[in-house]
Amino acid sequence: MSRNNLIILAFVVIILIAGVIYLTRTPETAVNSSDSTENEKMEQNQNGETDRAAPNSNETENIINNEIAKEQAVVIYGENGFEPRTLTVKKGTTVIFKNEKNGNMWVASAMHPSHEVYPEKGGCISSAFDACKGYIKGESWPFQFNVVGTWRYHDHLNASQFGSVAVTE
Repeated sequence: MSRNNLIILAFVVIILIAGVIYLTRTPETAVNSSDSTENEKMEQNQNGETDRAAPNSNETENIINNEIAKEQAVVIYGENGFEPRTLTVKKGTTVIFKNEKNGNMWVASAMHPSHEVYPEKGGCISSAFDACKGYIKGESWPFQFNVVGTWRYHDHLNASQFGSVAVTE
């Protein structure tokens, strides 16, 4: 094999490895790596709604380059349940449910145990708005709300803990 062929082969192998790494990344990994940054940008107003703070210079550049497509909000599951308990977001917003309590958190659409109030189908029982498993302390579960309305949810492992997300146009 000639030296040029070896160089080309090495280049192709490097491209293939980079492609596999890129394609095997999960959205959840990206969300978990940005949780602390995202939490610093979120503030709760008097109505329990979450407002996004002003973007930093990198975010401004990304917005200009049209790289940020959707908004995000964060709901923390802690010793007192979900906070904020009620949240208002725009259609298409991803809400990140983060467990900061010892023990598992399993976010699911109302009503317990059928989880069928949120109308998009999917998930493991009935609705797409269903984490389908418990998340341990420090883990997060993102869900994008695509249907306008007020959607109640609960912790499937502790149905006395609940909240709601109002989705507007």
